[in-house]
Amino acid sequence: MIYRTLLYILYYLYRMKTNVFIGCCLLACVFSACNSRQQKGETQSQKVKNSVQLNSPFLKDTSAVKASVDTIYTTLCDTYNGALDEAQQSEMSLDRRFCTKAWNKTMEDCERERMKRHEQMGCFDYDYWISAQDWDVLSYKIEKVSMQDATHAVVYVVLKNREVKTLFQLWMRKEDGHWRIDDLRSDSEAPSSLMQIARDYIAE
Repeated sequence: MIYRTLLYILYYLYRMKTNVFIGCCLLACVFSACNSRQQKGETQSQKVKNSVQLNSPFLKDTSAVKASVDTIYTTLCDTYNGALDEAQQSEMSLDRRFCTKAWNKTMEDCERERMKRHEQMGCFDYDYWISAQDWDVLSYKIEKVSMQDATHAVVYVVLKNREVKTLFQLWMRKEDGHWRIDDLRSDSEAPSSLMQIARDYIAE
């Protein structure tokens, strides 16, 4: 259709012997209109694509996220309850195994800052994995999994330590094909973002 229109214009210019400048202007208008139509089509296509992603059944399927959190907290409870020997514990660093690269970098920066300041406790004076300093027998229960999009989710977990129950929010992100913890919040020692507390410590 576009090429046929251009041929008509060229034929018209030839018959009418129109000024070359005017002819070029007409051609430019045609190309501009065609390009605008194509861009509009691409924009609409992208909107449809985004809509499909947001309405994807995948966002209703929380099984992969739940399975990852089960693995994380089963390992955590086994570690703290003494079900793993020291060799196994050292191989299964919770941060390195189950958290994002951004999390690990922030924690490493915190440790470097602690050493630079010659502090004994550093950023945290409690164990952020259990939001406490002491523990007895740990157990957990996943209360809710909320998908934010295809690569982000928030998981609510209740961790029982002795008779104390603490609600954790796990801000999960899919990284390298695995669901990992990107931030951690609790209703106990650290009601705000754990990553924000760490960043504030580094920035002091």
